[in-house]
Amino acid sequence: MKAHLRTVVRGIGRAGTPTVFIHGVGSNLGIWERVQDRLSGMGPMISFDLRGHGESTTPPGPWELDDFVEDYLRVLADLGVARANVVGFSLGGLITQAIA
Repeated sequence: MKAHLRTVVRGIGRAGTPTVFIHGVGSNLGIWERVQDRLSGMGPMISFDLRGHGESTTPPGPWELDDFVEDYLRVLADLGVARANVVGFSLGGLITQAIA
């Protein structure tokens, strides 16, 4: 079962490669707001609540790292983004490494 992933895009229409921000365990996309405020002059910024976090749904587990990578890829596909920079911490950092 796919999770519904709450996604926020800031800077729609700005030129440049989008940057995706992935939060850690027990957090949500709001953790990035102050960072994104300071980066407001850069290209589009995408953040989303990981499955089971924030306002995203919680599909039945257990989950593997690959499930979170698939969620990331789906977010990009749904937004029509072919390429992005990625920033993450904690679980978000693990997801970022797996994406690389």
